[in-house]
Amino acid sequence: MTEPEASSPDQAPTTATPLTGEEGGLWRVHTIGSLHSFDLDAGTVERLPGAGAAVIDFPGSHPLLEIIHCTVGAGGYWAIESDDPRFSYLAHTSSTISHIERVERDS
Repeated sequence: MTEPEASSPDQAPTTATPLTGEEGGLWRVHTIGSLHSFDLDAGTVERLPGAGAAVIDFPGSHPLLEIIHCTVGAGGYWAIESDDPRFSYLAHTSSTISHIERVERDS
């Protein structure tokens, strides 16, 4: 596993593999067909499907319960809160992750 990279000890990491959820901040997880936007300070994740990506039944931002696996070179797996009262959570599986990057928060 690769440790998070930083350009200096005073700066927050700009890439991470794996992404665990403990990093805080905004992160973009790029997969083969989609972009997943993680706001680890707010505890949310949103899938932004790319052209030709599979359509999902739960679009929009969702409360993130746990990142189970989020590593470059493998598929991602995390649990989100369900809007459906029949389920306590939804498990999301992504396609292969190509890279993970920190995003600066807009002022």
